[in-house]
Amino acid sequence: MTYFFKMRSALLALALMGAGTALPQVSEAQSPTDPEIIKMMNDPAALKIANEILEVSRVTSGYNIILPEMAERTKQTFTRTAPQLATLISEVTDKVALGMINKRVELQEESAKLWTMRFSKDELEDILEFYESPVGAKFALNYAPILRDSVQLTNDWGEELAQELAAKVRVEMGLRGHKL
Repeated sequence: MTYFFKMRSALLALALMGAGTALPQVSEAQSPTDPEIIKMMNDPAALKIANEILEVSRVTSGYNIILPEMAERTKQTFTRTAPQLATLISEVTDKVALGMINKRVELQEESAKLWTMRFSKDELEDILEFYESPVGAKFALNYAPILRDSVQLTNDWGEELAQELAAKVRVEMGLRGHKL
């Protein structure tokens, strides 16, 4: 499973955690138009709390490896095209990637806005309080492995279910005189 699939799964799960908020919901495909959501997304106090949540919840721990992974992929792609330039490609890619480090801050800012879109300031304060508690800290440490294992469990279960379904359909079709 790729890092981005894991990250997408983690972000989806975090979004689902906010599905029951009192604020109007925003679909993933649309930008917010509700004035209350826009207000929360631009509230410096709410954004500060959301950023603190991102840090203590360890949601952002995966953000730090995205640029190095993309730089490595870029090096590999260009080196396959021009292997004789591998050293120069590596040097240039590293230089360009270092110039893009500030993109990490942009990602966290946008992530904080996702939280402010779905939680009120009071709810954000409660969430931060939870993450700062012993059980919240334990949750933050264990959430990623639980999510990873849950995704794997779900994939395995779905595959097993598909095989069982196909086997039963074959039997039923056989009973009706058709071999699949």
